[in-house]
Amino acid sequence: QIVRRVNISADFGSFALGLHLLADDLVDCRQLILANDSVYGPFRDLAPVFAEMESRRPDIWSLTESHEDAPHLQSYFLVFERSALRSAFFRQFWGSFRQQANKRRLILANEVGLSVAARAQGLRCESWISPDQVGSVVNPTLFHWDEIIERLGFPFLKTEILKINRFKSERAQDWRRIVGAVSPHYDCELIAG
Repeated sequence: QIVRRVNISADFGSFALGLHLLADDLVDCRQLILANDSVYGPFRDLAPVFAEMESRRPDIWSLTESHEDAPHLQSYFLVFERSALRSAFFRQFWGSFRQQANKRRLILANEVGLSVAARAQGLRCESWISPDQVGSVVNPTLFHWDEIIERLGFPFLKTEILKINRFKSERAQDWRRIVGAVSPHYDCELIAG
């Protein structure tokens, strides 16, 4: 199903609408993946990532975590396992979603708020790449994007790195070499085009 809407509340607004439309079907899901278009990729097969996370048995997981404002799973790729989908937390969180045009407030209430509330309800939230692996608690997809691709096999590149390079990454112009070195069969023209 394709839904067109005014883009208020960015990805969380779309997620909330989609979940509302699919409410009856979610009961039987084993897993739900929420993803947005703020990344390019994947550059590698995600099956090993899913296998590893299945062995770790979190209720909710993402590829990366940031500790800016509070420890939270980053929302460009969120996975809810059956345990989370059937939880009171899931119904409460998405049922109480409110549209928010201010990006900062949206992030605090939803991206940060989701992890904080889920953990407070006893759900296990984990990231595939932890802040300990990166050696930093700030957003790894923006501040350590090259390191997590090269050293940790991160399968995505944030679009912001190439579109605006807000944090002036000196290696942004080397993105083709960085991606190509870890994923020689990935067609970088999918990004450049």
